[in-house]
Amino acid sequence: MSRPSDKHLSNFYANIMRENALLYKYQFLVQLMGPADLGWNNSASQNFSYYVQSGSIPGTKLVNGKTVFFGTEFRIPGVKQFEHNWQTEILIDQDLTIYKKLEAWRDSISSLRIDGGGIKQIQPYKAKISTLNPDHQTINESYILEGLWIKSLGDINLAYQNNGGGDVLKIPAEFRYQYVYREGDGDPLDASN
Repeated sequence: MSRPSDKHLSNFYANIMRENALLYKYQFLVQLMGPADLGWNNSASQNFSYYVQSGSIPGTKLVNGKTVFFGTEFRIPGVKQFEHNWQTEILIDQDLTIYKKLEAWRDSISSLRIDGGGIKQIQPYKAKISTLNPDHQTINESYILEGLWIKSLGDINLAYQNNGGGDVLKIPAEFRYQYVYREGDGDPLDASN
């Protein structure tokens, strides 16, 4: 069997790009709709979008079940299962603006100052993760993470550097969510859809 020529391969990839442009990792936008009473307004959500350096559209899987018929075991598709963990990496600004908002959110859920530790309920907040076209001007698809809450904030690692420069600070932030859906399909648990 002969190996395809480089010209043939380049034509193949050119045709793919013409039909459907490939998505690159940097073509994304994350919007966080957190608690308004803790300062999560449109401006905070926009700032969060600028500071997010990485994220993901969470995966799902179908959990299979089994049934036995005349002694033979069969596997059948079951319910959709969500990962429930969502991680992102956030740039830190000089005033710790986004970090402090995430801290306040975390402390509203579990605080030493509040009797009982804070708010213990399914959070009504969400994140929207969108894929963008190559010029970053148009949203292609968006996915909604419903029932979002902050689970953990990573360390802010500080260090002197001899050359006087330094790296921009980033921290990992981990969230939990209840379920995810494609925005165009509507919320599957909303009775009006």
